[in-house]
Amino acid sequence: MSRYRRGESAARIAREYGVNPAWLSFKLDEWGIRRDRHRRRSAREP
Repeated sequence: MSRYRRGESAARIAREYGVNPAWLSFKLDEWGIRRDRHRRRSAREP
């Protein structure tokens, strides 16, 4: 999941591979690589 680690959205990757975004989110959690939503939002704020 190097694309995800580089910042691409899980939803976009799921669409490209034809999988359910919820399933991919579950797997990212299981693999320990899912980004923290709060941290991601606050990183974009000035």
